[in-house]
Formats: sequence, structure tokens, C-alpha cells
Amino acid sequence: MTQETRFKDPSASFVILFGLWMFGLLGGKIEGIKRKAQNAVTVMDYRSWLKQNFGENLHQKVQRESVWESLVDRLQGKSIAVLEFGVAHGYATNWWIK
Repeated sequence: MTQETRFKDPSASFVILFGLWMFGLLGGKIEGIKRKAQNAVTVMDYRSWLKQNFGENLHQKVQRESVWESLVDRLQGKSIAVLEFGVAHGYATNWWIK
């Protein structure tokens, strides 16, 4: 079962981001709001970079298994070598072997 999700483009909520930014400026002591506004801008920059480098039809995978499943067809019949770091009970290796 493949689970995918499409994230809403954060640039669509410019009014909300502008409001958070204003709160951050006006209430410099409210670090939480300021940090959230900065994080939102960082996410917008990242999404813009993804769109510029990988095109319009972006979607992010929810689980690692869905990422792996999307690679199965591309790797079919090819010889690959894999290094697994941070192995926890060999989960990834066992998934690929099955």
C-alpha cells in the first residue's frame, strides 16, 4: 500500500505569513511567533527550490517504504550496491530482499 500526500504550497498563505512576520516585528519578545514565521519562510524557500529544480508535479512520500516502492521499477534488471547505515534489526535490508 503506497501512501502519498500533496502538501499545500505555503506561498498560497501569504497573508498569514505576513501577519506572523508583523507579529514577530512588533513583539520581539514573542520568540515563538517569530521563529514560526522564519520557519514558514524557510519552507517556502525550500519548496521554491524543489519546484525550480524538479518541476511542477512535486509530491513528497510519507513513508520510507513508499519511496523504496517508487524505486523498484526504475531499478528493475539493474545491478546495484547498497550500504545501510544505522541498521536497526536490518529492516531496510530485509525489505529489499523480499
